[in-house]
Amino acid sequence: MANITVPRDNGRIMTDSEFSDPVKGGVKLIKGAMYGIDASGYAVNMESGTPAQARGEVLYTVDNTDGASGDLNVRGRSGIFKLHNSGTSISRADIGSECFAVDNQTAHLSSSGGARPSMGRVVNVDDSYVHVAVGPLSFSFDSAATKKGVMVCFIPSMATGGVFRYPLPDEAITITKIKSVINGALTTGDATITAAINSTAITTGVITVTQSGSAAGDQDECSPSAANVADGADDLLKLTLGGTNDATVTGCVLVEYHY
Repeated sequence: MANITVPRDNGRIMTDSEFSDPVKGGVKLIKGAMYGIDASGYAVNMESGTPAQARGEVLYTVDNTDGASGDLNVRGRSGIFKLHNSGTSISRADIGSECFAVDNQTAHLSSSGGARPSMGRVVNVDDSYVHVAVGPLSFSFDSAATKKGVMVCFIPSMATGGVFRYPLPDEAITITKIKSVINGALTTGDATITAAINSTAITTGVITVTQSGSAAGDQDECSPSAANVADGADDLLKLTLGGTNDATVTGCVLVEYHY
Protein backbone atom coordinates (compact mmCIF):
# COMPACT_ATOMS: atom_id res chain seq x y z
CA MET A 1 0.00 0.00 0.00
CA ALA A 2 0.96 3.66 -0.29
CA ASN A 3 -0.18 6.88 1.41
CA ILE A 4 -3.81 7.71 0.65
CA THR A 5 -4.44 10.49 -1.87
CA VAL A 6 -8.19 10.93 -1.37
CA PRO A 7 -10.31 10.97 1.81
CA ARG A 8 -11.26 7.55 3.17
CA ASP A 9 -13.31 6.00 5.98
CA ASN A 10 -10.75 4.10 8.01
CA GLY A 11 -13.24 2.09 10.05
CA ARG A 12 -12.71 3.90 13.34
CA ILE A 13 -13.69 1.68 16.25
CA MET A 14 -13.24 3.98 19.23
CA THR A 15 -11.96 7.49 19.79
CA ASP A 16 -10.25 9.01 22.80
CA SER A 17 -9.08 12.64 22.74
CA GLU A 18 -9.29 15.34 20.06
CA PHE A 19 -6.42 17.68 19.20
CA SER A 20 -5.57 20.74 17.12
CA ASP A 21 -1.96 20.61 15.94
CA PRO A 22 0.18 22.89 13.73
CA VAL A 23 1.10 21.24 10.42
CA LYS A 24 4.68 20.99 9.16
CA GLY A 25 5.51 23.03 6.09
CA GLY A 26 5.21 21.17 2.79
CA VAL A 27 2.89 18.53 4.25
CA LYS A 28 -0.64 17.58 3.17
CA LEU A 29 -2.76 15.62 5.66
CA ILE A 30 -5.81 13.88 4.21
CA LYS A 31 -8.97 13.03 6.12
CA GLY A 32 -8.68 9.52 7.53
CA ALA A 33 -4.88 9.40 7.46
CA MET A 34 -2.89 8.50 10.55
CA TYR A 35 -0.65 11.38 11.59
CA GLY A 36 1.92 12.08 14.25
CA ILE A 37 4.00 14.85 15.81
CA ASP A 38 7.64 15.32 14.81
CA ALA A 39 10.45 16.42 17.14
CA SER A 40 9.50 20.08 16.63
CA GLY A 41 5.85 19.48 17.49
CA TYR A 42 4.48 19.71 13.94
CA ALA A 43 1.92 17.33 12.44
CA VAL A 44 3.21 14.95 9.75
CA ASN A 45 2.00 11.79 8.04
CA MET A 46 2.81 8.54 9.80
CA GLU A 47 5.07 6.76 7.34
CA SER A 48 8.39 4.96 7.01
CA GLY A 49 11.38 7.29 7.21
CA THR A 50 9.50 10.01 9.09
CA PRO A 51 10.29 10.03 12.84
CA ALA A 52 7.09 10.94 14.68
CA GLN A 53 5.04 10.21 17.77
CA ALA A 54 1.68 8.76 16.72
CA ARG A 55 -1.22 11.13 17.38
CA GLY A 56 -4.31 9.64 15.70
CA GLU A 57 -6.47 10.25 12.61
CA VAL A 58 -6.94 13.40 10.56
CA LEU A 59 -10.52 14.69 10.85
CA TYR A 60 -10.42 17.19 7.96
CA THR A 61 -8.03 17.42 5.01
CA VAL A 62 -5.40 20.15 5.46
CA ASP A 63 -3.04 21.09 2.62
CA ASN A 64 0.05 22.96 3.84
CA THR A 65 2.10 21.96 0.78
CA ASP A 66 2.96 25.57 -0.03
CA GLY A 67 3.00 26.85 3.54
CA ALA A 68 5.55 27.18 6.32
CA SER A 69 5.45 25.09 9.46
CA GLY A 70 2.59 26.28 11.67
CA ASP A 71 0.71 28.21 8.98
CA LEU A 72 -2.21 25.77 9.24
CA ASN A 73 -3.60 23.52 11.97
CA VAL A 74 -5.08 20.05 11.67
CA ARG A 75 -7.91 18.61 13.75
CA GLY A 76 -7.25 15.05 14.86
CA ARG A 77 -8.28 12.43 17.39
CA SER A 78 -6.72 9.41 19.02
CA GLY A 79 -8.43 6.07 19.44
CA ILE A 80 -8.57 2.55 18.02
CA PHE A 81 -8.55 2.40 14.22
CA LYS A 82 -8.87 -0.26 11.52
CA LEU A 83 -5.71 -0.15 9.38
CA HIS A 84 -4.23 -2.23 6.58
CA ASN A 85 -2.04 -5.16 7.71
CA SER A 86 1.13 -4.96 5.62
CA GLY A 87 1.84 -8.38 4.09
CA THR A 88 -0.36 -9.87 6.84
CA SER A 89 2.72 -9.47 9.04
CA ILE A 90 0.52 -9.05 12.12
CA SER A 91 -1.38 -12.09 13.40
CA ARG A 92 -3.72 -12.65 16.33
CA ALA A 93 -0.72 -13.94 18.25
CA ASP A 94 0.60 -10.37 18.13
CA ILE A 95 -2.36 -8.78 19.93
CA GLY A 96 -0.88 -6.47 22.56
CA SER A 97 2.35 -5.99 20.59
CA GLU A 98 3.72 -2.73 19.26
CA CYS A 99 3.31 -2.15 15.52
CA PHE A 100 4.86 0.35 13.13
CA ALA A 101 3.80 2.66 10.30
CA VAL A 102 4.56 1.65 6.72
CA ASP A 103 2.45 4.57 5.52
CA ASN A 104 -0.44 6.60 6.89
CA GLN A 105 -2.97 3.77 6.60
CA THR A 106 -0.80 0.64 6.96
CA ALA A 107 0.82 -1.10 9.95
CA HIS A 108 3.61 -3.70 10.10
CA LEU A 109 4.93 -5.79 12.98
CA SER A 110 8.55 -4.84 12.19
CA SER A 111 10.13 -1.41 12.65
CA SER A 112 12.44 -2.18 9.69
CA GLY A 113 15.51 -1.41 11.76
CA GLY A 114 13.97 1.71 13.25
CA ALA A 115 12.97 3.24 9.91
CA ARG A 116 9.26 2.97 10.69
CA PRO A 117 7.82 5.04 13.55
CA SER A 118 5.67 3.34 16.15
CA MET A 119 2.00 3.39 15.11
CA GLY A 120 0.60 2.03 18.40
CA ARG A 121 -0.56 -1.25 19.95
CA VAL A 122 -2.37 -4.12 18.25
CA VAL A 123 -5.87 -4.55 19.69
CA ASN A 124 -7.36 -7.03 17.21
CA VAL A 125 -6.69 -8.67 13.83
CA ASP A 126 -9.55 -9.22 11.37
CA ASP A 127 -9.06 -10.53 7.80
CA SER A 128 -6.54 -8.22 6.13
CA TYR A 129 -6.99 -5.45 8.69
CA VAL A 130 -5.43 -4.76 12.05
CA HIS A 131 -7.10 -2.75 14.82
CA VAL A 132 -4.54 -0.42 16.38
CA ALA A 133 -4.71 1.83 19.45
CA VAL A 134 -3.15 5.04 18.13
CA GLY A 135 -2.12 7.95 20.31
CA PRO A 136 -4.19 7.59 23.51
CA LEU A 137 -2.82 9.48 26.50
CA SER A 138 -3.28 6.39 28.64
CA PHE A 139 -4.12 2.81 27.80
CA SER A 140 -3.31 -0.74 28.86
CA PHE A 141 -2.90 -3.94 26.92
CA ASP A 142 -2.09 -7.60 27.38
CA SER A 143 1.32 -8.95 26.39
CA ALA A 144 1.70 -12.65 27.11
CA ALA A 145 0.89 -13.04 30.82
CA THR A 146 1.81 -9.46 31.74
CA LYS A 147 -0.51 -6.48 31.60
CA LYS A 148 1.17 -3.22 30.75
CA GLY A 149 0.08 0.38 30.79
CA VAL A 150 1.20 4.00 30.62
CA MET A 151 0.25 7.26 32.30
CA VAL A 152 1.04 10.84 31.32
CA CYS A 153 1.93 13.49 33.92
CA PHE A 154 1.96 17.17 32.91
CA ILE A 155 4.59 19.38 34.57
CA PRO A 156 3.31 22.98 34.69
CA SER A 157 6.75 24.42 35.54
CA MET A 158 10.33 23.13 35.49
CA ALA A 159 11.23 25.52 38.31
CA THR A 160 13.71 24.19 40.87
CA GLY A 161 11.99 22.86 43.98
CA GLY A 162 8.66 22.18 42.36
CA VAL A 163 6.87 19.07 43.63
CA PHE A 164 4.00 17.49 41.70
CA ARG A 165 1.90 14.50 42.72
CA TYR A 166 -0.19 12.14 40.59
CA PRO A 167 -2.49 9.26 41.64
CA LEU A 168 -1.34 5.78 40.65
CA PRO A 169 -3.67 2.95 39.48
CA ASP A 170 -5.56 0.95 42.09
CA GLU A 171 -3.75 -2.23 41.00
CA ALA A 172 -0.29 -3.13 42.28
CA ILE A 173 2.13 -1.93 39.60
CA THR A 174 5.84 -1.97 38.83
CA ILE A 175 7.19 1.14 37.10
CA THR A 176 9.62 0.08 34.35
CA LYS A 177 10.49 3.30 32.52
CA ILE A 178 10.07 7.05 32.97
CA LYS A 179 10.41 9.40 29.98
CA SER A 180 10.32 13.20 29.88
CA VAL A 181 9.86 15.88 27.23
CA ILE A 182 10.26 19.65 27.60
CA ASN A 183 8.27 22.33 25.77
CA GLY A 184 11.01 24.93 25.57
CA ALA A 185 14.76 25.45 25.87
CA LEU A 186 16.37 25.59 29.32
CA THR A 187 18.45 28.75 29.70
CA THR A 188 19.77 28.74 33.28
CA GLY A 189 21.13 25.24 33.86
CA ASP A 190 20.50 21.52 33.87
CA ALA A 191 17.21 20.23 35.26
CA THR A 192 16.54 17.03 37.18
CA ILE A 193 13.27 15.16 37.70
CA THR A 194 13.33 12.80 40.67
CA ALA A 195 10.56 10.22 40.89
CA ALA A 196 9.25 8.70 44.10
CA ILE A 197 6.36 6.47 45.11
CA ASN A 198 4.79 8.32 48.02
CA SER A 199 7.91 9.56 49.85
CA THR A 200 10.27 6.74 48.80
CA ALA A 201 12.63 7.69 46.00
CA ILE A 202 12.69 5.24 43.08
CA THR A 203 16.14 3.71 42.60
CA THR A 204 17.69 5.02 39.34
CA GLY A 205 14.52 7.06 38.99
CA VAL A 206 16.19 10.40 38.24
CA ILE A 207 16.06 12.06 34.82
CA THR A 208 18.62 14.74 33.94
CA VAL A 209 17.68 17.27 31.26
CA THR A 210 20.82 18.97 29.96
CA GLN A 211 20.59 22.73 29.44
CA SER A 212 23.29 23.00 26.77
CA GLY A 213 21.68 22.75 23.35
CA SER A 214 18.25 22.07 24.83
CA ALA A 215 15.13 22.76 22.79
CA ALA A 216 11.41 22.13 22.78
CA GLY A 217 10.80 18.45 22.13
CA ASP A 218 13.97 17.16 23.85
CA GLN A 219 13.35 13.76 25.44
CA ASP A 220 15.19 11.99 28.25
CA GLU A 221 14.49 8.83 30.22
CA CYS A 222 15.50 6.55 33.07
CA SER A 223 14.89 2.88 33.89
CA PRO A 224 13.93 2.28 37.55
CA SER A 225 15.72 -0.69 39.11
CA ALA A 226 14.27 -0.87 42.64
CA ALA A 227 11.77 0.78 45.01
CA ASN A 228 9.51 1.01 41.94
CA VAL A 229 6.53 -1.07 43.13
CA ALA A 230 3.22 0.46 44.25
CA ASP A 231 0.70 -1.74 46.08
CA GLY A 232 -2.42 0.05 44.85
CA ALA A 233 -3.46 1.33 48.27
CA ASP A 234 -3.92 5.01 47.41
CA ASP A 235 -0.29 5.27 46.31
CA LEU A 236 0.89 8.32 44.41
CA LEU A 237 3.77 9.25 42.14
CA LYS A 238 5.78 12.27 43.28
CA LEU A 239 8.01 14.20 40.88
CA THR A 240 10.48 16.68 42.36
CA LEU A 241 12.25 19.25 40.18
CA GLY A 242 15.90 20.02 40.84
CA GLY A 243 18.84 21.80 39.22
CA THR A 244 18.98 25.46 38.24
CA ASN A 245 16.35 25.51 35.57
CA ASP A 246 13.70 27.81 34.08
CA ALA A 247 10.34 28.41 35.74
CA THR A 248 8.82 29.39 32.40
CA VAL A 249 9.43 26.01 30.74
CA THR A 250 6.78 23.30 31.02
CA GLY A 251 7.18 19.58 30.47
CA CYS A 252 5.54 16.20 30.48
CA VAL A 253 6.47 12.78 31.86
CA LEU A 254 5.40 9.39 30.50
CA VAL A 255 5.42 6.51 33.00
CA GLU A 256 5.42 2.92 31.74
CA TYR A 257 4.42 0.14 34.12
CA HIS A 258 3.26 -3.46 34.28
CA TYR A 259 0.87 -5.18 36.67
